[in-house]
Amino acid sequence: MPIFVTIPAVGTFVTFPIFSGLLLALALVYFLAARARTETCGDTPGLGVW
Repeated sequence: MPIFVTIPAVGTFVTFPIFSGLLLALALVYFLAARARTETCGDTPGLGVW
């Protein structure tokens, strides 16, 4: 069951972009970190690509 928490001071109209922006930032950081790890470890002999 999905749960959506609103911030009473700003309302639902502003709360949704705040939480969606946080989730987007979290996903971008995760994928950029995974890409950086692949680029640094991928060219090392013997370790292979993660």
